[in-house]
Amino acid sequence: MVEENKDQDQAAPLRDQMASFQSSSEKDGPLPPRSRVHRKRSRKKKKTKGFSFPLIKLLLILFLLLIAAAVTSPYWLF
Repeated sequence: MVEENKDQDQAAPLRDQMASFQSSSEKDGPLPPRSRVHRKRSRKKKKTKGFSFPLIKLLLILFLLLIAAAVTSPYWLF
């Protein structure tokens, strides 16, 4: 019974699959260095960093003025 189990190797299909995967990944070539990949990201971020939101700033100021008026209204209404 032990001899029958030796003939049936359950990991053989997995080994073949990994071998084919490794050979296909070697064909693609080496990956670029991390510094080059992150440099591209930082360039994209720098371009969008200069973008401002004037309408949102204006609405925030108006909201803060409304809160200030609501808090101080008992003093200047009566």
